[in-house]
Amino acid sequence: MATGNLAGKILRRFIAPGLLAKDVRRLVIDLRTDVIRLYAAYHQKRKTPGRVFRIRRRNCRMWLPISYGETVAQRRFGTYEPWTFDTLDRIVRPGFIVVELGTCDGAFTIHLSRLVGPTGRVYGFEPFPKYFEIAERNVSLNALGNVRLLNQAVTSSAISSVEFSVESISPYSGV
Repeated sequence: MATGNLAGKILRRFIAPGLLAKDVRRLVIDLRTDVIRLYAAYHQKRKTPGRVFRIRRRNCRMWLPISYGETVAQRRFGTYEPWTFDTLDRIVRPGFIVVELGTCDGAFTIHLSRLVGPTGRVYGFEPFPKYFEIAERNVSLNALGNVRLLNQAVTSSAISSVEFSVESISPYSGV
């Protein structure tokens, strides 16, 4: 019974080439994800120092602390949150004024800067000191004159201060 189902599934994929193409795309995405995960683990173990990378998929350059983990490796290969980049492409227009809360290393900041163009502005807030320095470096590397970075947290008025762990490499666990 199971063999018949498997043979039927395979046959359907050859009859409907769209299904086969979808399978191949999924396989390629899964393989790329696994390779990036291995790359990140290798550099975390080695404690590889950060450096400037050319991010071809995003058409920019970024200084990245490559030993910080998988999400940094995803940024290095331009595969970090593609759906967010697609959404920004659909809604942000030249001349917009954009406020970005949690700039992190500046990947979205760079993209937003290009989308709003020379007549627009991007205000990026990044309270985590380590990532603020990285964002500043990346804004400078890409000569983004329409970006203003602020090393401040945006919170409710009930919160008077935010403290960070100096040793932490993650803005999420460092608060």
